[in-house]
Amino acid sequence: MSGALPPFVAALGVDDPAVDERGLRRAYAKCLKQIDVEADPAGFQALRESLEHAIAWAAWRDRQAAARAPAPAPAATPDPASAAPPPPP
Repeated sequence: MSGALPPFVAALGVDDPAVDERGLRRAYAKCLKQIDVEADPAGFQALRESLEHAIAWAAWRDRQAAARAPAPAPAATPDPASAAPPPPP
C-alpha cells in the first residue's frame, strides 16, 4: 500500500495508514469535542460522513489484505487406522 490516506480519513486527524475501526472512532470522538454540533450542523454532518466512509474504507482495506494473504496449508488428515484406539487386551 502506498501509505497515502483518503481525505475522509485525514479529515479525522488520522495519519496512520494501518488505523483500525477503534482508532477511527477515537479520532472522531476527539474531533467531535472540538466542534459545536448545534452551532455548526454542517460541520457535524461532514465529520459524521467522514467517519462512516473511513470505517467502510478500513473494512475494504482489511478484506483486500486478507484476499492477498496466502491461504494456510491444509491440515494433514490422520490415518484412520492409527487414529483408532488399540483393542482391549
